[in-house]
Amino acid sequence: MGVFQQMVEVVNRTSKTLNLRFDGQDMELVPNYTPEGEPINPGGNMIPVQTVGHAKSQNVLMGSEDPQNPSEYVVLVGLRAKPGQKQRDDITHLEQSNELTRVKLEEYLDDPTQKIIVAGRRISRGEARPVKDIAPFDPRQS
Repeated sequence: MGVFQQMVEVVNRTSKTLNLRFDGQDMELVPNYTPEGEPINPGGNMIPVQTVGHAKSQNVLMGSEDPQNPSEYVVLVGLRAKPGQKQRDDITHLEQSNELTRVKLEEYLDDPTQKIIVAGRRISRGEARPVKDIAPFDPRQS
């Protein structure tokens, strides 16, 4: 991340370690709260100022994004104000939800009983075709 960066403190609002990836480098954001909501680790997450936006966009509370306005969502990290400045970001305790996506898809489906599966296609080793049998631009068939 460089040596001479302006560093700022972000608060991990959860009780679990969060990840921040910037420029191919991963940083762990240690929790600032216990599962009961008690504050711990003050000053534990110092990151370069240019990575704050990435930390917020990568650590979103699932199910909190508005599909009509995707720029409005709740984040699991907040920038702590310097002493004497007004606190702008919410840094209170919050835990990740059990939603599968950033948007509550069930609210926007025509049939609310429809089950949403969020997963990639899985194939067993026996079904996979060798890569050497596929030309570079041939469509793959399943």
